[in-house]
Amino acid sequence: RRARGDIIFFADADVRGLTPAIVKEIIAPVADGEVEMFIATRNRKVYFLSFLLIFLPVLGGERALRRELWERLPEFYKHRFRVEAGLNFFARYWGNDFAYKVYPGLTQTIKEKKYGLWRGLRQRLGMTADILTAQFALMRFHAPATVKYQGKLFTDMLWSGAGLLAGMTLLIGIHLGSYRLGKLLVSPYFAEHGLMAAMLDFALQTTRALGLEMTMIIGALLFLINAVIFVFSLHQAAPLWRNTYERRKATR
Repeated sequence: RRARGDIIFFADADVRGLTPAIVKEIIAPVADGEVEMFIATRNRKVYFLSFLLIFLPVLGGERALRRELWERLPEFYKHRFRVEAGLNFFARYWGNDFAYKVYPGLTQTIKEKKYGLWRGLRQRLGMTADILTAQFALMRFHAPATVKYQGKLFTDMLWSGAGLLAGMTLLIGIHLGSYRLGKLLVSPYFAEHGLMAAMLDFALQTTRALGLEMTMIIGALLFLINAVIFVFSLHQAAPLWRNTYERRKATR
């Protein structure tokens, strides 16, 4: 509320390693009109997936942005950790985009160290809840049609992947037979891998309940139908992801 300039600069109160040179480097692309916002980030390795995971926001408390972007941001997102996800989204899809750069020397004191383990964990859970709430609202109410379509394709791929896994599990269960499958379930390897054991147990119980032939039909249908959906969704999503990746790579 007190800021009067055309460019607003954000900085975390507990940041360490922030130098005048870094501050100038953050502000320069915004002042020059290259992007609407520039973010300085810590060295978080998950950012290499940002072209794929549309729900993954680029987090960074040190950022410069045009005042127009702040004024365009709805009040709902001007709250705690919703603000970073909101600013990223509106700059990318309803503005002149943003760029970011990883600064290895930039760091901060983690919440668990500042507040103690349990209070720090509660703070971190609150932060995560803010980010997820913001991302859900952004995708639901503010996303362009192409972004919503990209999210739908990603969801379709997740569900069809689960269907592929279920169908393949049933077919594997039939191929192994009840006796061999039962032996496999109690083997030391699968006893230590709960998900795998649960999948094979699902195949065993389904075969017993429906019979061999019906289980084979269901397994084959699950596999084939979901394979078609998965391949189609991947074919449609690949160009979108490639374009997003190239655009984001160009703005780093």
